[in-house]
Amino acid sequence: MTNVNALDFDTSEDTYTSNFVENNEIIKLRDGIFERDLNFLRITNENILLKEDDGNVLLIEINKNKQIDINDDGFNDVELSYNSFDNGRAEIGLKKLENIKAINLFYYVFLILLFLFYLRLFLHEP
Repeated sequence: MTNVNALDFDTSEDTYTSNFVENNEIIKLRDGIFERDLNFLRITNENILLKEDDGNVLLIEINKNKQIDINDDGFNDVELSYNSFDNGRAEIGLKKLENIKAINLFYYVFLILLFLFYLRLFLHEP
């Protein structure tokens, strides 16, 4: 039987949580109006295999993590970690990743402006 609401993690409210999940449980990740479901297909003491609702399959080894882009904007929103194994259940951690989107945008705008400045210098006739 699939438990759809094993865990609900919303990046607008939560910064970190951990919980135990079992095979066939589904957790819901939210970022504003965007949602991503993760279905835990197989849990072993070595790794977990899960499937995103878009069909993407992830394999996470114990004591490792994966970053997930919830809203498909090209920036990862959540880090999912596989912390421990106990009686067929996986302890997972979910951490909101800091919003570096604004910093990246500023950096790209800065580079474009710098390019345009140098282009103007080279094209300017004395």
